[in-house]
Amino acid sequence: MKKILSSLSVLITSLSLSFNGMASELDSFTLRKEVLAKKDSIEVLNKIVRERLKDGEGLLDKEKGCQKEHLIKTINKQLIGGFAVPFPQCRKDRSYPWVSGFKGAFESHIQKGKGSSREYITTQEKKNSVYKKVKTSESRAISLVLGTLLNVRGLVIGSDKFGHFFSQGHEYYVLGGTKELPKVLEYGHCLETKVLGLSTSGVYSYGDLAANIMGMLFWERVAGEYFTCNGGHWKLNPKKEFNWNNYVSPSWDEGVNNSFYYSKSINEKVKTEIMKLQDKTNTFLTPPISKSYCEEMVNFFMHDKAFGKKQGLTVAKHAISAVCLNIYAKISQEKSMGLLNSEISLKKWARPWIFLKGESNMDEARSTIMMKGLGHHSSFNDSKLDPFWHDLN
Repeated sequence: MKKILSSLSVLITSLSLSFNGMASELDSFTLRKEVLAKKDSIEVLNKIVRERLKDGEGLLDKEKGCQKEHLIKTINKQLIGGFAVPFPQCRKDRSYPWVSGFKGAFESHIQKGKGSSREYITTQEKKNSVYKKVKTSESRAISLVLGTLLNVRGLVIGSDKFGHFFSQGHEYYVLGGTKELPKVLEYGHCLETKVLGLSTSGVYSYGDLAANIMGMLFWERVAGEYFTCNGGHWKLNPKKEFNWNNYVSPSWDEGVNNSFYYSKSINEKVKTEIMKLQDKTNTFLTPPISKSYCEEMVNFFMHDKAFGKKQGLTVAKHAISAVCLNIYAKISQEKSMGLLNSEISLKKWARPWIFLKGESNMDEARSTIMMKGLGHHSSFNDSKLDPFWHDLN
């Protein structure tokens, strides 16, 4: 019976990934110039969320008063909707009996270019992307669909990040949110290692993890900040409008916060295409495209009131690539020595600097894995990844 249920779970998950594109990957390089030439979409995105929150307010059952659970459930339907499927369990020491939603109402709205969002989106095809040489046998998810891109705050952001923000952010919230941060971060790692990442697409996306964690903060703020209990009923707070500026940072941009490819083959193919594109356009595209963003994204987590400096750094280690972490560490080290704005050499796919104090062994492993990959996707074994995430607290 257990085998039957397990098989059904895998089948449902596979079908859902195909239909919903939750494991779709992004190419934040090829059309970068075109995406950034379009208008900043942040205001139209703000408008859509605010309208959905307003719609949710109108659907609240007044008889339930200020029940927090009822508020969250109602807003959830406005921003996520869709359906949920059971994920195969993570390995025993990372196991969470969980049900996860795919995509979501907000992400679908953006990806399909509905309403006013149409003029802001940029679609991409695999045949013209940095994944053009990747075979179906290497990554079925990459061969199926690539995500839609938008200009948000001058960053190239995939529509999938909004699905992660609301859907996986809600899962983090239900798991305990900031009160259970180690558990939450481990769950996110589990998703990216398993069904939403390495075991399906061969890609571990730090950008997804960054969106997940900020989505968790959004759900923690729905009751008490975005909605307040007024006269025994939940009401939208006119003094606290939703704004994506509070959540989106360079960590969502995979051209800056680059993903990790398990397969050496995919890793080399993607790097080769980026190098060709870089030479063709005479534009620096080696991740992180801007070193200043590395410092900005770490500080974004550390300065959020929900985390503070210590927890913010823990989150940063979880949601930011080893390349950017090391650049941030070098910048911080030089600032402490009174050296400002010194040059950091970002040679083409050169091994990054190892400067995280007291953690050289871990980051040596992280950087080596990040730059080289581990093996063929078909021989995926997440036990090899232990050096990548140990000791993150």
